[in-house]
Amino acid sequence: MNNDMKFKNLTREELVEQLKALAADEEGLTVYPMSMGAMCYDPMPPKYKKTRCERCKKSYQISSWDESDYKSIVKVVEKIQACGVDARVERICHDCIKDLGIDYAAARVLDNDEEQEREELLLNEPGEGLEYVFNFKTKEQANYHVAIAPYSTHYQVVLAFLENQPFYEDSYDRTHFVRDEIHIIEQMTGITINDTRKNTLKK
Repeated sequence: MNNDMKFKNLTREELVEQLKALAADEEGLTVYPMSMGAMCYDPMPPKYKKTRCERCKKSYQISSWDESDYKSIVKVVEKIQACGVDARVERICHDCIKDLGIDYAAARVLDNDEEQEREELLLNEPGEGLEYVFNFKTKEQANYHVAIAPYSTHYQVVLAFLENQPFYEDSYDRTHFVRDEIHIIEQMTGITINDTRKNTLKK
């Protein structure tokens, strides 16, 4: 890790340049060994509990797996904050997402960044339940970039990018190159190689 990147207030311009350097880095694809991870199976079905939307306080039922994932995500976001950016995550309902003026189909992070998946989201109303809404901005930005990101790996790749790590491990200890996940970084942070800005939410 490049320790100079940690505990420093990063600017948007610096992150754009860092993303461009990541996209151009071919050496990093061959230097580091990859791990396939372990095949993990949980023989026990999840338990269920009630929790509340963090904004409107409406009650929802979630599984113990979902609760564990969210706790892991919160810890990763705390590490993201330590990298010198303003970041937070909320677990909120679809009614609150609408009330905040967030375009669900535009903000939802897609693993493959395929337009077909985006069109399917537009055709289908989001289901009931809670979503993880990630807010990200550099210190000089007035508004947050907003992403609806359901998986812990979405947050892990952002942390690896900010720490200048060439790869990261998912929850199954499988290793992934950060360079292969540039489309996730762009969707999560609003930092793009072309530096277009969208999905912003006032502080």
